Order: sequence, then C-alpha cells, then structure tokens
Amino acid sequence: MKNKIYNSLVFLETNNLPTINDVQVIDTIRNSISPVVNILMVVLPLSFFLAILITGISHFSKDEREREQKPIGSSIKVLLVGYLILQIIIVIVKVWVGF
Repeated sequence: MKNKIYNSLVFLETNNLPTINDVQVIDTIRNSISPVVNILMVVLPLSFFLAILITGISHFSKDEREREQKPIGSSIKVLLVGYLILQIIIVIVKVWVGF
C-alpha cells in the first residue's frame, strides 16, 4: 500500500502539471487590495465624523424625555468602538499589503 502511494506521488511530481506561482498570486491580491485600503483610510474617518455629526443633530432635535432615555454618550461609544475595530482591521491589512 505504501509503495502504491509513493509511486503515485512520484508520478505526480514527474508529470508536467501546470503550477501556481504563489508569489505572483500574492502580488496580484496585494495590488488589488491596496487601492481599496487607501480609499478606506480616507473615507472611514470622514464617515465617522459625519455619523457623529448626524447623531448629535438627531439627539438635540429630540424632546427632553427621549434625550434622557437614550443619552448621546452611549451612541457615540458604539460609533467609536465600531470605528476603532474597522481602523485596526484596515491597519492590519495595510501592513500586510505593504506601505
């Protein structure tokens, strides 16, 4: 049984099968991801600022009872945590892609 497996592996090695160039695949992925990451590095802070601005405007347009039920601090904390998580992911991808 071992010899059959070994012979089949040797046959696969000597057979002229097309191979995948790992370095070229990684470079292609990096070149595809790099522009997206660069755009997100600019768009994410702007959208975070816009989200906080909209949250503040909607908070101050509510009446006093609604303001007390849901304070603005909790909404800003959720936005901030989401922003930080996305920013960390973008930085990790940016480091993997290369500067």
